Amino acid sequence: MIHLVRVRWKLWLRRRRPVASFCKHCGRDVHDYRAPDDVWEKVEPRIRHGYTLCYDCFCEECGKIGEQTVWDLIDADKNEA
Repeated sequence: MIHLVRVRWKLWLRRRRPVASFCKHCGRDVHDYRAPDDVWEKVEPRIRHGYTLCYDCFCEECGKIGEQTVWDLIDADKNEA
């Protein structure tokens, strides 16, 4: 329940002033991460209120669609695609 309240609050607040990017499932602020395009294309339609998920919610959604739920952390600057 608290997640829904947090998301609704940030969506309301975003209409009035700039707000840092936040997860559209749980409302937490997010950090950048990279996800494989093919997996993201499966997860993206499941996101309500925008296209941003924190890493934890991304992994949860991956589990719901049958994808792996643990991903390797790499230095994105050194491993450009």
